Amino acid sequence: MTKPKLSREIEEGVKTYWPVSEPVKLPFNVSKMRWLQRHGKKGSFELSDDLGNPDHQALLKFLVDYAGGCVNSEGFFYWVFPDGSVIGRKPLLKVSWKSQKSVRSEA
Repeated sequence: MTKPKLSREIEEGVKTYWPVSEPVKLPFNVSKMRWLQRHGKKGSFELSDDLGNPDHQALLKFLVDYAGGCVNSEGFFYWVFPDGSVIGRKPLLKVSWKSQKSVRSEA
């Protein structure tokens, strides 16, 4: 069964005006990094200031040089703090369009 024309047009419009980055498989092991639990204005998150760790350095370089400072990968949203050396991460939200509820992904 094919989608109705209007449904396809709406889907294309959403993709055009609300781009969603595709998940990226990171080429380093973030589980080898030291992650500290924090709570900010927008909720709980983790941060890594593990500057001596090669995986931290590789992720930092990837985020700054190739990803524009942030990326979605493996159930997390990663970003670089303004100081340029600390990395933050938080679980991505999964949105259920049927119930229109947001729930944290179980990564």
